[in-house]
Amino acid sequence: MIHPFEKPAQRWSAGHRGVDLAVPENDRHVYAPAPGKVVFSGTVVNRKVLVIAHPDGRRSTFEPMDEALPVGTTVAVGEVIGTVAGAAGGNSERSYRRCSTPCLYWGVRQGGVRGDGSGKAAEYINPMSLLGSKEPSILLPVPGGY
Repeated sequence: MIHPFEKPAQRWSAGHRGVDLAVPENDRHVYAPAPGKVVFSGTVVNRKVLVIAHPDGRRSTFEPMDEALPVGTTVAVGEVIGTVAGAAGGNSERSYRRCSTPCLYWGVRQGGVRGDGSGKAAEYINPMSLLGSKEPSILLPVPGGY
């Protein structure tokens, strides 16, 4: 991980609402972290972005992408959903803004989808929490010794 999730104090405050993951030079494939459906695949400002809606209501956002699946595609966990761009515009002239080497931004939002009637705003959560514990393991003594 190059940059960790940094939840802002308020929704509108500065923070890093996802994680930046290092991308190996020999494999720029992006894999679906959970099953879902591609609901957006296009350019935002100067970056190609892919959004997957998961059955539990969460949405994963990935950027910058070079190649990505089209809107409406259903994906399974672990399926290739695209490739990471070498630069924000989808070429290798310049690294993505937050990283000095190729990296993938992965953000996850939950709740508050527009039009869901909840009146709540969507909230960003730490994507790494979806992969298991984010805390280090702590070894405890065995009761009664060995």
